[in-house]
Amino acid sequence: VINNYLKCNKGGDVMGYCFVLISLLAGSTKGFLGKLLSKHASNYNCSVFMNLIRMLICIFIGFGILITEPSVNLDISGLIFGILAGISISVFTITWLLAIKYGAFMLVSIAQMFGVIVTLFLSFVVFGEKATALQVLGVILVVIAILIMISYNNTTKGKLTKNASIFLFLCGLSSGLLDFSQKLFTHYSE
Repeated sequence: VINNYLKCNKGGDVMGYCFVLISLLAGSTKGFLGKLLSKHASNYNCSVFMNLIRMLICIFIGFGILITEPSVNLDISGLIFGILAGISISVFTITWLLAIKYGAFMLVSIAQMFGVIVTLFLSFVVFGEKATALQVLGVILVVIAILIMISYNNTTKGKLTKNASIFLFLCGLSSGLLDFSQKLFTHYSE
């Protein structure tokens, strides 16, 4: 029924839509629960500890999926890129927390958008992928959004400190490396 409704030729297409839906629901739930959890984070160390627990749960879930999925052909390069993804998300979480600590809360989401640019650049360098006109337009819009938000932040909260700027940059860079390492992982584990 779903196949006919979506006019898909393969069952995999429907599964892809289901995974996107599950991903969106999980992301919304994560955001909501993260907001509730933030009320209980009384200091920086508590926040780091909570995120460590969250990452360990994600590691166990990911490992469980890997060992139960027979279609994943995981060799040593796939494992290395999986570890790179884990390191990237850890660095992202730490830099995200530090950026917030230094008062750049409004700009953390903007830093993640910078990660898209990093991923596009690395995809070009490593895989020779050329950016489409739509991607170039997207990059231009991301840069404009970053500049607008930095300007808005400067007028409402004052100029960013050096530490906040460094951690925002590292947050965006690690977000891009995370996305790219996931791309590498899927490329080499197929």
